[in-house]
Amino acid sequence: EAAATVLRACGANLDKLRRDLQEFIDSTTPLIPQHDDERETQPTLGFQRVLQRAVFHVQSSGKREVTGANVLVAIFSEQ
Repeated sequence: EAAATVLRACGANLDKLRRDLQEFIDSTTPLIPQHDDERETQPTLGFQRVLQRAVFHVQSSGKREVTGANVLVAIFSEQ
């Protein structure tokens, strides 16, 4: 909800953003067969960097909880 609040404050159309994001994920993310228990998955390096950046920012500001807003800021910092 924190990220949605920030996006609304910036004038984002959240319904369109959700649709576009879902379409992007559906068209670019490979699916693993449902009964494929052998395959190991792991987060991408970009995903790991975003979360690490968000955690570092929260820790350096003396807070204890990472919110969606923190992750959103970290996403925009990703190259």
